[in-house]
Amino acid sequence: MARKYEMELNMRFLSIYLSATIWRRALYLGTVLLALQMAPGIVHAGAYDNAVVKANYVAYCGDVNGDGRLDVLIRAQPAVLPLELDDDLTVPVVLPTRSPSFVLMSGGFVYTHYTLQSAPDSAMLNAPVWHTGCHELIYGDVLGTGAGSVLIKGSSPGIPSFVVAMAADTGTLRLVQLLTVDAVGVDLSAAGTTAALKDQNGDGRTDLYISVNNRLRAVALADTTGAFHVDTQSTLIATWQAMLSALDARDAATAVSYIAGGSRKKYRQAFNGLGASMDNISPTLSDFALSSITPHYAIATVSRNYNGKVSLHYVTFLLTVDTWEILEF
Repeated sequence: MARKYEMELNMRFLSIYLSATIWRRALYLGTVLLALQMAPGIVHAGAYDNAVVKANYVAYCGDVNGDGRLDVLIRAQPAVLPLELDDDLTVPVVLPTRSPSFVLMSGGFVYTHYTLQSAPDSAMLNAPVWHTGCHELIYGDVLGTGAGSVLIKGSSPGIPSFVVAMAADTGTLRLVQLLTVDAVGVDLSAAGTTAALKDQNGDGRTDLYISVNNRLRAVALADTTGAFHVDTQSTLIATWQAMLSALDARDAATAVSYIAGGSRKKYRQAFNGLGASMDNISPTLSDFALSSITPHYAIATVSRNYNGKVSLHYVTFLLTVDTWEILEF
């Protein structure tokens, strides 16, 4: 009789314990989920730091408004956090993103007018016209505020490219620029064209590096609004640095691609003759400085240290069609 009573008592305690555990888990989970739901509305210092990158965007394209032109959906992919409530219970929790999905909507018969629609509704997000493969996403910070930006680069000739940036104080997304050929001098969507975002002039804003067939073509600096403008001085400096970097990598073919046609043969022979020691060239050259820039040529000076003896050399550039090349150095 005593044993039966003891078993009943144990079962009651177990039932109470399990009920308490369930309620404890439910209360804990509810508190966490409520906090996550409230998170987007809680704004604090640094709330939008690197928010654009953290959105983990995926690009889609399609004619969603039926005007015959390509529209672009940039869809945020919220992170999923596995929340361990106990040894035997893990709940997947979707974390809110501070940079929302958005649509770049065409508004004309040519790719010259687009508007940004933030927070598209579910009907637009799930429209059957959307498909991937049209754009590459390249992240940077064209405003230099820390919230971030994204270059939406077309992957086929003629497909439009864009820059979208976030305001660090409000988290508002803005279409900064439609990157046409007139704006940056190159069709960013053309075959063999690549783009990179990095700060060329040290102002905290990421600038646009454009390469064609693995050869730097131009550098466009971001202004205070985040818009890009091709800058000749920056392009010349980057061209010189890219040629030296190729030599450091013992890549004679790429180094020669920066040399003007009339001088290419002799520099190819010189670089190939140096072989594995061509990476000894750049350490002897320093203090590169542009002294003269005209519409068709430019002159710079560089110090050369050879066996402890320093001498001044000239570097001349020539604009061939639309590409700056090194004529002599």
